[in-house]
Amino acid sequence: MSAKNIQALRQIPAQKLVDILPKLSKHDNRLLFGPVVDGFVLEDTLDELAKRGDVQNIPYIIGANGNDFGLGCR
Repeated sequence: MSAKNIQALRQIPAQKLVDILPKLSKHDNRLLFGPVVDGFVLEDTLDELAKRGDVQNIPYIIGANGNDFGLGCR
């Protein structure tokens, strides 16, 4: 599936987009959409940066609720 511009993308039925979500995944339990390693802003994957200790040591809170991962999931 492709769309040349935003108008063409808007013409694609929502259900068709939901149906292709599993095909976008590498099926390795990673998020379908996430950070893009571009070599400039993000130099490596988050896993590799953490393994090297090349991350900032800052406090943070993480969590999820029942609807956070509902997109395309049944």
